[in-house]
Formats: sequence, structure tokens, C-alpha cells
Amino acid sequence: MRCLTLAVALKNKGIFSVFITGEKLFPIESRVKDHGIPLVILEASPARTPPPSGLMHGDFLRCGQENDARATIKALDNWPDVKSIIVDHYGIYRPWDEIVSKKYKIFKIDDLADREHFCEGLLDQNFYLDQDARYKKLIPDDATQLIGPHYALLRTMFQDLDIEFRRYRGLRHVLVSFGGHDRHGYALRVTKDLMSFTELSVQVMGTTNPDDDTSWEDLRRQFPTRVVGPKYYDNPLDPMLWADLYIGAGGTTTWERFACGLPGIVYSVATNQIKMAQDLETAGFQPYAGSADSYKW
Repeated sequence: MRCLTLAVALKNKGIFSVFITGEKLFPIESRVKDHGIPLVILEASPARTPPPSGLMHGDFLRCGQENDARATIKALDNWPDVKSIIVDHYGIYRPWDEIVSKKYKIFKIDDLADREHFCEGLLDQNFYLDQDARYKKLIPDDATQLIGPHYALLRTMFQDLDIEFRRYRGLRHVLVSFGGHDRHGYALRVTKDLMSFTELSVQVMGTTNPDDDTSWEDLRRQFPTRVVGPKYYDNPLDPMLWADLYIGAGGTTTWERFACGLPGIVYSVATNQIKMAQDLETAGFQPYAGSADSYKW
């Protein structure tokens, strides 16, 4: 989604983009195409070689660095006007860059700071107490660094909002979201507890595990005026303005939520979310409740 946000902003400035991915992106694929942006899905590559130890998500790339790099270059033969590649992938790092950079300028979007990059510039929109030093020795000395929430990839709808109304709101409505696909059922557990122990109304943002569909139906039937969703929102601004409190995952939603002035209780659902959540708590911006796996009322 942050890549789509960037691509739409570039399109509005007359800059053409094409998306490349190694696998199907449902339901993102249709939204990319809805914006008139071409989407290329790479052919399946040979089995990957084991990634180096110490990488948080080194196994995210489904094949070897060299195989994927060469497949990307081959795919771009059909797009001769492309001069630069923006990489947003936790499993891609310097070996990939060194191959692709022979033909294209490379820019990175990252927030792990756990591997080397060979790039012209890097954007990390997240907040860390040590953010000025995070990429020291990980990128070339002359690479441009865009570090911190000042560079957050926010959709237009979240820019320049008047959030003064938050000062006069009580606590009646809760927005629950544990990412685009909550396969572990965290949102269901939280919503059940909110129904059992409070009188609050809940909207659930995102898609969930299909195995939980019956449980959600039962919950909506039991509390028809208090539970909405789970559902994907084309315009997440509406539920964020409706809500008085957010309970859910951190990640890129953090900056949309902050732009709305929506306070939250945050859980981590992936390793890469932990440090930012901890640092935001230390700095006094939000409480961090720990891993969603350890959730209990």
C-alpha cells in the first residue's frame, strides 16, 4: 500500500510507474490496476539459496538474489522508458542491487536496517530513537537518506487534517485492526472481549482468516448495533475519524492514525514492528502492549 501511495503521487506529477512483484497480490492487484498502473508478475524462479543469518525476513524472497534480479531486468525489457527502481522488499539487499544497478538507479524503502544496500537513496518513514544512525555502514556514504515520519507516505486524504475535535470526544467507538490479513484471528479475540466487558461499539478494519467467518457472523448477530466488519475500507479515513480509540497492529497504519489524532493501544504482529512500537512508547506517543500472541484481557 505504501508503494501504491507513492506511485499515485508520482502519477499526479506526471511520472510513470510500473509495479513488479514475484507473486499475486490479491486484493492489492485490482487496486493497482484501478489507478491505471501496470502490474508485472515475475515468472516462478528456481528454489532460493538459504539467506544469511541475522536477517529478520531474509526468507521473504522466494528465490535467490541473482535469479530475482535477472528476472526483474528481463521483465523491464518491455518498459524501455524505466530508468529507476524503487525497492520495497525485506528480502532484497546488496547482491540484488549490484546486479540491477548496472542498468538502473536504485532507491530503497526500508525500516529494518538489518542488511546492506547498494542504492542512490533510502527512505525509512518510521520513528526510532536512534534513527540518525540506523543506516550507518549499511548504505553508501553519498546515498540520500530520508529518515523519519516527516517523510511518511501518506495518502492525500490524510494530509492537513483538523483534529481539534479530538479534545472534546469521549470513549464510545473503537477501531480494531491487525493488518490487511489477520490470519491469526487477533481482531476476533479483541472484539469478543470488547463485547463482553464494555459497552463500546467496534469497527473492524482489514480482512481476516476465512475459518473465523462463522464466529464473526455469530458476533454480529449477537451485537447487531455494536459490531461492524471485518471489512476492507477503500477510505480508511472514515473509520479512523469515527473511532475514539484504536486497538491493533503498528506498522504503516501508525502514521495515518497519527495524522487523524487517533490514540491507540498497539500490539506487534511481526518482528519488524517491535522496535518502533517500543521507541514510540519510550518517547511518550503511544502505549505498546507487546506481541499480539500474548494478548489477554
